Amino acid sequence: MNKFFYILLFLSTLSACSLFDDEKEPEILLSQVDGEEYMEDLQDSINSRKDTRFIEKNRYDLVNYESALNLADSLISKNNEWRPRYFNALSSYLEFNNYNIDPKDNIRFGIGVFNYFLFYPKELIEQFNSSNINQIQFWNEQLGLEIKRKSKIEGITKETIITVAQNNCKDCSDDEKILIKNMVTMLPMK
Repeated sequence: MNKFFYILLFLSTLSACSLFDDEKEPEILLSQVDGEEYMEDLQDSINSRKDTRFIEKNRYDLVNYESALNLADSLISKNNEWRPRYFNALSSYLEFNNYNIDPKDNIRFGIGVFNYFLFYPKELIEQFNSSNINQIQFWNEQLGLEIKRKSKIEGITKETIITVAQNNCKDCSDDEKILIKNMVTMLPMK
């Protein structure tokens, strides 16, 4: 009976210890390939995938502001799996930080979302459809500022932007093509 009591006490102590250790949540890897990719991502010192993985786990404390700028640059990634993850992670990071960005960095966020819109408009529309109002407002402002800058400094017309985005909108419905036009013509351009 004494032996049973000590074993039960030992097991309950182990389980109680694990209840208080929130920081060491076990990693769940679905396959060896996923696990190897995950571990590779975490090994690099500066890596948008690494930062995205941290943000997806709500570990904002492990991602610095410069990393957010790098995520903005990654919005043009050709990787169809990671591009939307970068967008979601960046949107989440910015919202967590109350959109507190240095005004001089508006251009980096603007260029990122502009290129995303220009080359992957259908995907960005889908991202907006699953975003909250604060995220949509932030990205619309950034997109509007960049369209204004492109028009003023680089002489790129709104019509050209609309045409390129619509041409890149593969498998888009007529409504989505109209939405693309409306996004360019109706965005706030402070």
